[in-house]
Amino acid sequence: MEVNPDSFNEKTIDAWKSIGINRFSLGVQSLDSRYSKVLDRAHSVDDALKAIKFFKDRNENFSVDLMLGLPFSREWNRNIMRELEELLKYRPNHFSIYILTVKGDYPYLRELPPEDWIEKEYLEVSQFLKSEGYDHYEVSNFSLKGYRSEHNMQYWRNASVAAIGPSATGFLNSGDEGIRYKWKPTQVEFSKEVLGPEQLALEDVYLGLRTSEGHKTDDPRFIDLATKWAHKGLAQMPSRGIISLTSKGYLLLDSLMDELFREKII
Repeated sequence: MEVNPDSFNEKTIDAWKSIGINRFSLGVQSLDSRYSKVLDRAHSVDDALKAIKFFKDRNENFSVDLMLGLPFSREWNRNIMRELEELLKYRPNHFSIYILTVKGDYPYLRELPPEDWIEKEYLEVSQFLKSEGYDHYEVSNFSLKGYRSEHNMQYWRNASVAAIGPSATGFLNSGDEGIRYKWKPTQVEFSKEVLGPEQLALEDVYLGLRTSEGHKTDDPRFIDLATKWAHKGLAQMPSRGIISLTSKGYLLLDSLMDELFREKII
C-alpha cells in the first residue's frame, strides 16, 4: 500500500494490516525541502522523517520512494547521496527510485537537468545502494534479501494481478490474450486494453529485461546481440539463453528494444 507521509495514523495502518497488507510504500520523493515545494508535495521533510521513524519503530515492512532528475537539480546541486545516507539510518527493506517523467506543458520543463546529469545520478544511486547490500532487481527498485515486491514482480512476469483504487492498474493473462485495466482517478470506472499473442510476446521481452531475472530465449540472433551488449557493459548472461541488463543497461532499455526491432528479432 502506498502511504503519503502526512496522511495516515496508527489506527488506519492497523486496519489495513488486519486485512492482509504487508508492505507500506512511503512517497518521500526527496529529503530536500526545496524539491518538496517544486514537486508540490503536501508533506514536509519533517513529516517524511517522522513517518519513516513510525514504521521503523513498529518494525514494519516498508519501502521508500525517491525521485531523480528533478527540476533545478543541477542549479541547486542536489546531493542525493546525503539524502540516501539519512534514509539508511532507518534501513528500509526496499527503495523505489524513479526518474521524473513529465509532459510538454510541465511548468519546470526548462529547469529539468540534462540527460548526462540524470544518468550520473542514477548510476551513483545504484552503485551506492548495491554497496549497502541492496539488490538492484528491477529498473527502479532495490531490496534487501527477501524483500522484493512480490506484487510488482507479478507485473514484470506478465502474470495476472488485481488492482483496486484510483489510477490502479491490473492485468489478466489467459495465455492467449491479456487484458490490462486501469481505474479512473475520480470515478468508479476503468479503461481497458486488450493484448493479442504478438503483443504479449513483446511484453514478455520488455518486462523480462526490466528485471534481474532477465529474459529467456533460444533465438541465436538475440543471443548474439546480447553478447554485444555484454561487451559494452549493458547486459550479462548468467547462463545460456538468459539475458539480463546491468544498471547501465536499464538506463538504455528503450534504445536496446529499438535495436531488437531494427534487427527484426522481435
